[in-house]
Amino acid sequence: MKIHLINLDKDVERLAYVSSRLAALGLTFARTAAVDGRLLPASAREPFLATPRTDGNVWLPGEIGCLLSHRAVWQLIEAGDAPSAVVLEDDIHVADCLPEYLQRTDWLPAGFDIVRLESTTNRIRMSRAASPVPDQRGLRQVRSTTWCTGGYIISAECARRLLTVEPRHYLPVDRFLFSHEYSATARQLIVYQVTPAVVTQDKHVDAHRAVGLSSNIEYELGPESQVLRCLKRFSPGWFVRTALGYVRVPFRA
Repeated sequence: MKIHLINLDKDVERLAYVSSRLAALGLTFARTAAVDGRLLPASAREPFLATPRTDGNVWLPGEIGCLLSHRAVWQLIEAGDAPSAVVLEDDIHVADCLPEYLQRTDWLPAGFDIVRLESTTNRIRMSRAASPVPDQRGLRQVRSTTWCTGGYIISAECARRLLTVEPRHYLPVDRFLFSHEYSATARQLIVYQVTPAVVTQDKHVDAHRAVGLSSNIEYELGPESQVLRCLKRFSPGWFVRTALGYVRVPFRA
């Protein structure tokens, strides 16, 4: 499968890091210049601002740039002749077994729209049955909202459909693709998850292992306090989700 890597022009060190890592695994990629939302003219932002977002939030420039960056890749995939392709952001760490997933397609499920390769920051609900995939991992269908778009496989047919969605339905790219609460598009997609994951974003790794890889296409949230983490973990919703089988997908190198 062809690999598309999203990278801002100014981020030469990040490109060097991920290029070196993928080259060490024998993987090549095509770079797509990311859109810097902070540099967009008002006319380019207007389609996003014209209609209130379904999640009630206001568009940030980085969120607009991130969605446009992924749309640019979807356009390349839709225009190509391959049935599917890989999309990676440049702030990722990858498992040594990643080539086993990207150099063959026989493990991909029939009729899929997206296969998530990366770990999750939230707990999600997945199908009980897991299909075998390379490196003794599993592939489960996602049944709930999830987050992040650091690494995924997308079918060309799915890319085509996403490109037909009207701007009034746009959301930040991970909500657009994966939020069942806010995105009608997400609720229509057939999404699978590799578990344990073979990709993770640097901001989710304790004691960042690479300098300067935390996300800057979108935006960085401030550190979450230990008290807030505990309150979230032991809220009534946490116990309900646990009973319903929600789990967090870890990254395994």
